[in-house]
Amino acid sequence: MNWNKDNATKKIVVAQQDIVVVNNSLMNRLFSKATHPLKQLTRKHPSEEQMRQAVTRLHQEFDQREQEMERRLQQLTLKNEHLQQRRKFFIPLLFVAAFAGAYMLFVLTNMQNSMSNMTGNIGAMNGYMKDMSGSTHSMNQSMTTLNNSVTDMNSNVEQMSQSIEPIGNIAQTANPFAKAFNALMPF
Repeated sequence: MNWNKDNATKKIVVAQQDIVVVNNSLMNRLFSKATHPLKQLTRKHPSEEQMRQAVTRLHQEFDQREQEMERRLQQLTLKNEHLQQRRKFFIPLLFVAAFAGAYMLFVLTNMQNSMSNMTGNIGAMNGYMKDMSGSTHSMNQSMTTLNNSVTDMNSNVEQMSQSIEPIGNIAQTANPFAKAFNALMPF
């Protein structure tokens, strides 16, 4: 290590090392099997195995989740397509229902107006029925008067028949003379 007084900093100088290639037999002679550096590098530690298992398990879980998400996505796609098909029929059905509702409202309004008019007409009809009842009563009285008059007329006709009977007897006696007179008359 060199000390530079001017800059008051430490400078570390590292010696250069050469790389030496060693074959496997030389390595086996230098190190025992337990402390062999290549064995230690290639030997699997328990934590590495646990990590490998954890990563494998994570991959499996992610694959399962991905499959579940794919299945859900397909279900949602089918549901969306079904809703789109329903929507095609829903809008015309909504218009038909609105038209039917408006028509029913129109019919009910007309029925209500007709019922109101009928209520007013029923009052007028009650007045007409009273007038008709009074007219019927007057007609009954007139019929009674007519019957009495017909009865009187029958008795008068009977009296006239009785009064005319002697004239008829005389006319029968004068009938042959009337026939002869008619034969002589030019008109």
